[in-house]
Amino acid sequence: MLLPLPAYLLFMGVVASGRGNGDPVVGTVVIGLLTLLPVGFAFLSSAFIRVSADTVRVGFSPMARSKFRRADVEHVELIPLVDAFESYGGWGIKGSARSPKGLLYSAGGSAAISLTLHDGRRYLVGCDADDGDVRRVLEVLAPSPTDAGEEDPSSSTVGGRSV
Repeated sequence: MLLPLPAYLLFMGVVASGRGNGDPVVGTVVIGLLTLLPVGFAFLSSAFIRVSADTVRVGFSPMARSKFRRADVEHVELIPLVDAFESYGGWGIKGSARSPKGLLYSAGGSAAISLTLHDGRRYLVGCDADDGDVRRVLEVLAPSPTDAGEEDPSSSTVGGRSV
């Protein structure tokens, strides 16, 4: 994976500078931008859960998002130890919501919030287990035994680098 990236950047620099006959400054600027864009993207990405009165959104900003009705959440739990590299092959968006392991949105952290829907789909969002926002999401999404299916009107948002 690391070998093709420098070759690609060099190729794009040569193409941008006119195949060796153009201005070398243009090639340098193109290589610089192509190098900085992925690095900037890595620092701006984060996994998130957003809960409102009737919807839940999970995702990996600024790219992928999954949205479903809050009433569709059958089970929510904190999984204290999730090895994103061993189980899923690394951070990012990994897996499939319909697989037994589920779809992982992870930008770090050793734990994950697991959401299982009534239709069997499973979503995991990487987080830090000791984060207070994680406990808030678990409290908001956990079904209350006295509600008997009624939705809780409270809402919560968890986002940022760790969740």
